[in-house]
Amino acid sequence: MQTSTKLPTKTIDDIKMPINMSIEEILIVREQLVSKKEELEAGISVLGGELLERLKKEKVNGMVVSNYSISKVNRVSFTTSVSEAKELGATTETIDTKMLKILFNKGVDVPGVKISEYVSVREIKEKDASA
Repeated sequence: MQTSTKLPTKTIDDIKMPINMSIEEILIVREQLVSKKEELEAGISVLGGELLERLKKEKVNGMVVSNYSISKVNRVSFTTSVSEAKELGATTETIDTKMLKILFNKGVDVPGVKISEYVSVREIKEKDASA
C-alpha cells in the first residue's frame, strides 16, 4: 500500500469530474461527504423529534401542512424469546442463510443467489495503521 505524507486538497465541489482525481483525492472528498451526511442526518433527526413533539402537543396522529403530510408512526419490535413465542404459537420454520452461505462458498450450486458488488471504505485509525 502506497502512503503519502501530503494529502491533496480536494473539496466536495470537485466531485463533478472524479475521473480526473486520484484515488486518494476521491477518498478525501468521500470522507467530506460522509461527514456532511452525518451532519444532515443529525439535523433531520432533531427536526423529526420536534415534529413528533408538536403532533403530541396538538394531540393528533397526523396533519397536512402546505404540501406535506406529517404522520406519527409506531414501529413495533419484539425481544420475545423463542420459547415464549413457541408458547404463543408464534414461530415458523426459516431458511438458514448462514448455512446457505457456507454451502455457496464451498461451491455448491445454491438457487436464488444474488451477489451485490460495492466498495467498502473505512478510515484507518492510528491503532489500525500499526497492524
